[in-house]
Amino acid sequence: MVWLGAALIALSLLAIRLRIYLPDPIGKNYLGGWTMFPPTIEYVLGMLGMTLAMLGLSHRWIDRNPGALRWKGWFDIARMFSRYSLTIYILHHIVHLWPLWIYGLSSGFEPTHFWMKALPISTSIFLALVFLGCTYGILSRLDPDRNYGVEAWMRWLCD
Repeated sequence: MVWLGAALIALSLLAIRLRIYLPDPIGKNYLGGWTMFPPTIEYVLGMLGMTLAMLGLSHRWIDRNPGALRWKGWFDIARMFSRYSLTIYILHHIVHLWPLWIYGLSSGFEPTHFWMKALPISTSIFLALVFLGCTYGILSRLDPDRNYGVEAWMRWLCD
């Protein structure tokens, strides 16, 4: 898994480097550099590669490590975030992306105009930590034996 992830990351970096040397139809129509909106081939390959590599490394360093059991507090936090991952993902769109898109549209720009430009990175990281802290504070108060959030709605819908 780690080697496959590393190969996809290397392929992504190679595509970024070789893009300028490829014929225009390929370089401009199929490869677009490292962009999330719209996602380019290089971006998708890189993200898949990083995900596979981290999954493989996490399995090796955490799942197969008997000494990792002493990190119980961290595992409880990770378990809670994992349990509500879809809810947190949708909530992050509501809190982070929708205001940027609404402001961009109301200012006469394209919706993604302010993507990675609205705030400096230090402020963005601070606000991300505040969001995670608030999310953890709210979700940790919920009864662990009951299902809440989008995951529970999906389970109800599918049952």
